[in-house]
Amino acid sequence: MAKAQCSNTTTTIRNAVDATSLASCKTFTGVISIATDSPAVIELNGVETIVGDLVVANNSVLTTIASNSLATVSDQVVLANLTNLANLTFPAVENITSPNIVDLSSILQQVDNVYILNTQIQDLSPLSLQSPQLQTLQIIGNYYLTKAYFKVGNITQSATIANNSGSTTVVLPSLAYAYDLTIANASNLEIPMLQSISRNLEISYSQIQNLRIPNLTYIGGDLSITNNLELTELHLDDLVDIQGTLSVEINPSLSDLSGLSSLSNVGGSLELQGGFSNLSLSALRVVQGNADLNTTGTATCQDIPPALIVGRYTCNEVERGNGATSGGTSMSTANKSALSAAAIAGIVVGVVVLFALAAITGYFWTRMKHRRVTETTVGVDNMSHEIGQDHRWISDDLRSYEMDTPILEIGTVDTKHRHSGPEYLHEPQGTDAHELDVETFHEKH
Repeated sequence: MAKAQCSNTTTTIRNAVDATSLASCKTFTGVISIATDSPAVIELNGVETIVGDLVVANNSVLTTIASNSLATVSDQVVLANLTNLANLTFPAVENITSPNIVDLSSILQQVDNVYILNTQIQDLSPLSLQSPQLQTLQIIGNYYLTKAYFKVGNITQSATIANNSGSTTVVLPSLAYAYDLTIANASNLEIPMLQSISRNLEISYSQIQNLRIPNLTYIGGDLSITNNLELTELHLDDLVDIQGTLSVEINPSLSDLSGLSSLSNVGGSLELQGGFSNLSLSALRVVQGNADLNTTGTATCQDIPPALIVGRYTCNEVERGNGATSGGTSMSTANKSALSAAAIAGIVVGVVVLFALAAITGYFWTRMKHRRVTETTVGVDNMSHEIGQDHRWISDDLRSYEMDTPILEIGTVDTKHRHSGPEYLHEPQGTDAHELDVETFHEKH
């Protein structure tokens, strides 16, 4: 009976009696779930290892989860929709600094998916997650959270840290590669080692003042930096390639985009809106989609040349290209002069060619008329001699004409941008992670 009790697909803890019944199990195999109608305090004493999951979700009464023995959970720890949870106490784990601090540094070493949703937890910094890789990380709706610290190196599916306290500091000191990353409602962001993102990077609705990701070089999808009211500095100095759309919009304190000085390729569209004084993208070579620029600052439409845009280019709501003006900011005089000179040169060449063709046509007509007269007065031998002379004269004349005619060559610019992007991440695979309701975050966005 004891062995059967220590191995079960799912064991639900509804009260203190159910929790005590597991005290003899040093190792429990299966899922331990805390019921939604449990009392405010649940203690799981005696169990040292859970080979499976620990799931605590949808409980509005629970304030404390404690264990004097639990050290390891092999699969998932899920804490979701726990509106009154304030204390997680695990004295078998070192460095618990206060009752309201989470310290699961040993428990979460081999977890693949972490969900902490809608709790009253204030600080996740002692969650010293040393795992080299996670599939999913979701920290959403924790309105008292001030710090989230996760020492993970690789996230293969998605990471979302959003809709928490507006003063949340997010620290991912070891994160080098992510598949998809969303940060919202943060006050500070530290991801100094991040090099590549396979899909999208979104940073929005935050109070971040200085956004610095110094080692990021490649984004396989979209980069969206929007609605960050306090953002004054943007430093993505090593970013070379964005395969999707670049969107920098509604950041009213951001006036300088020189922090994108290495950006060469935008595979989607370019969307810039704000009070920009510096739009210098000195390394930009091509925008494969459309470009939409709206600025109330001193930067002008000339700062991003239309020649770099493959699609439609609109600046201050006026379409640019072929000499069009943009919201009162005209193209440079040099460009207009160059276009006018080119047009004039084309007209002149066309007129010269038409006159030359007319002259040659008139000459042939005259010679043919003369030939008919000659045929009737000279005879066959003289006619042959005349035709031979005509042939030599016409050939010489055409050679002279070809040598004197100017040649106009219009070259093509190869706008292909080859990128041998990183191949270290795989497409996300299915997971047995518990599906959780995150509608609050999605409705916000």
